[in-house]
Amino acid sequence: LVQVFGAVPIVTEAIKAPKDDFTRASVADVYDVIVNDLKFASAKLPVGGKEEDPGRITQGAAWHFLAEAYLSQGKNQEAVDAANHVINDYGYKLMTERFGNTVDVFGSGDVYLDLHAFGNHNLPENKEAIWVVQYEPLVEGGSSFPGERAVGPAYFRMGNTPDGKKAFLGELYNGKYTGYSDSLSRPVAWIRPTWFATNIIWKDDWNNDFRNAKHQIKRDFYWDNPASIYYKQKVDFSLYPPNSGRDSMRDTCQYIFPYFMKFADPLNHFTNPDRSGNGYNHKDWYALRLAETYLLRAEAYVNLNQKDKAADDINDVRIRSNAKPIAAADATIDFVLDERARELWGEEQRQITLRRTGKFVERIRKYNNNPIYPGLNIANHHVLLPIPQTQIDLNIGAEFPQNPGY
Repeated sequence: LVQVFGAVPIVTEAIKAPKDDFTRASVADVYDVIVNDLKFASAKLPVGGKEEDPGRITQGAAWHFLAEAYLSQGKNQEAVDAANHVINDYGYKLMTERFGNTVDVFGSGDVYLDLHAFGNHNLPENKEAIWVVQYEPLVEGGSSFPGERAVGPAYFRMGNTPDGKKAFLGELYNGKYTGYSDSLSRPVAWIRPTWFATNIIWKDDWNNDFRNAKHQIKRDFYWDNPASIYYKQKVDFSLYPPNSGRDSMRDTCQYIFPYFMKFADPLNHFTNPDRSGNGYNHKDWYALRLAETYLLRAEAYVNLNQKDKAADDINDVRIRSNAKPIAAADATIDFVLDERARELWGEEQRQITLRRTGKFVERIRKYNNNPIYPGLNIANHHVLLPIPQTQIDLNIGAEFPQNPGY
């Protein structure tokens, strides 16, 4: 709340009666409360491995969030110290060797694929996991993982091939074609990754960094209907005849676009008896893992002008994925942000990161300059969201000012 709205009320006890006189505390005062709470949590929560159930928060997570809070306060050495606790004191480590029971439907694999494979998040040998969100659709009150549906292309909706045959038959299951691929799951394209995420951040190390490998980001899709002359050919919208009714916006923003396979649950989609009936899978998901802690500490080191140490932390993450190491001179906040995008796309709270680093407006302008759908109209005051008018209207007992610019 403090990152996206600025000054907000401080509430430290349960409110048991109607209250209409909230006031906005200063950002500094809010962070003081956050830091004190996280200090308490880092001492009182169980250590990793001693929690009652998978998914319960532990001391390591509290220290990680404390490092993040210190960065937001500009207390960079304190952020380093908090991150050191996570990295050094709890047995976490970056995973560098293959592990788990990964099934790679595209015929290759690596440890980054293992980190995100179904069933691997909670394994005892996964020492990188700090806090994992549990998805259990068959448990009362449980839910399913929406990520694969949200960020993948709705390839099965694209209609026909250029010669008029159904474009995708999908997997044959129980004697019928499902319309969906067992290697791609069933995404519906609620969100399309930006060009920044799928191209710009990879261009300097496209072939080496296996986070950009074909089995990590699927960019090529193939028609699968044997009745079509285009069977097993790569989907290419230029092959459609003129005036065929193709919609370039739907073609590239809904039907076919790069798909981050960390979200998918290949092969399990149809056969997993625990999957939910609405098509979601129940792959667990990282709330925190150690790679992010390394990049938090690198951010603090950059702010302290200790670029050699920042580069070391960045390179620990990069080398694990076969990416080229960087020199100390290249360790900047912008590089840290790019590395976070490469490592943590879909995992980090990106808007919070950009606000914390003071790069929110700058980078939206830089990387959203499409002349048809520009992001250039963002203004400096948009770094904070407007206070909902209902909050202001209902708070009749005290003034609750709107954020500047709204």
